This record gives sequence, C-alpha cells and structure tokens, in this order.
Amino acid sequence: MTKTVDDLEYSQRTLAKQKVRIFNPDDKDFTVKWHGEPVTARALEIGEFEYHVAQHIKKHLATHLVNKKGIAIPTDEDRQEVIKQIEVSYD
Repeated sequence: MTKTVDDLEYSQRTLAKQKVRIFNPDDKDFTVKWHGEPVTARALEIGEFEYHVAQHIKKHLATHLVNKKGIAIPTDEDRQEVIKQIEVSYD
C-alpha cells in the first residue's frame, strides 16, 4: 500500500507521542545520549520514555548487557533475547 508523505509524517508524530516502558535489569544506571542530551534508565527500575528514545535505549542497553555476559560482538539474536527482558508491556 502506497502512503503519502503526509501519512508517513502523521505516523511518525503519532509514534513520537507514545510512551514505552523500559526495565533496566543491570545493577547500575545506564545513560545514553539522545540528540546530545543524556537520558538515563535507572538501575533495577522501570522507566517510561518516548517511543523513539525507548528504541534507542533498548538497542544500546541490550548491547551493553550482552557485552557484560562476555559476548564481545553480539548478534541480533543475542540482543533479541535481552530485549525480551527489557521491554515492559502495559498489561
């Protein structure tokens, strides 16, 4: 299905308004930069972040946690296993 630029922009604006919960299972706070500003997922806590920020945190936090397990070059499968622990549903 072909979408117009307006449809795509609307979708991105809608996603940007969504909140996503992220759990940091590590015993230390995890900080990444989003557009030059630090964003922190507190240790052993669930934080709520805007959709795009949450995706960024998940990617980097998953890599960090896989590296802590001794896997120097994580695969997508390695990351996906950790992401299952990081994502928190609203159920």
